[in-house]
Parts: sequence; structure tokens; C-alpha cells
Amino acid sequence: MNCYIITASFGQLLQFYIDRVKVDISINKVLEPYNSKLLYSYAISDKRFHMLALYLKDWNKRLIKKNVEMRNGKCLNSFSIVLMLIAYLQHKKVLPCLQSFGEN
Repeated sequence: MNCYIITASFGQLLQFYIDRVKVDISINKVLEPYNSKLLYSYAISDKRFHMLALYLKDWNKRLIKKNVEMRNGKCLNSFSIVLMLIAYLQHKKVLPCLQSFGEN
């Protein structure tokens, strides 16, 4: 098995393949667990959000594969697109604003 350690501005990434499936493991990242927890909280609050987010992530991935400019960094990543989806669904009163639950 070939393993690669990639160092970038966001931290380090351990990358390898298992049965032609690319696996990335982030090292020394601080915000990502909180980002994942936020998305998980919205996913369990409304099943429609989870399905729509997966669809948008897949659409974005296919769009990037087709467009050379987008492959060169001129695109939004999937997390940014999902955050915009959350904002839109909150505006339409489909999703709650989880950050306001602690305010009384």
C-alpha cells in the first residue's frame, strides 16, 4: 500500500488507497470536528436536508470534473455549498437556527 503525507496550509493529510478507494485522514486540524458536528446536527434534524446536501455535493463534484477552470481552484468546496444550503433552508424556515437554541 502506498501512503503519502501531504503538507498544506490547512495542516497535514495522510492519503492512501484501499481497493481503489481514496482515503484521506486529516492530522492536526481543529475546526473540522466542529464542522462535522454542525452538519450532523442539521442532518438529524431534517432528513430532507441530508438528502439535498448529498445531492449538491455529488453535483458539485461532477461539475468540477467537467470544468478545467474549476479544477484549478476557481470553485466552491462542498462544505461552502452545504453552508449556503443551510442558510437558504433557515431563511425559508425549513431548518432551525441551532446557534440560537442556547439563547434565552
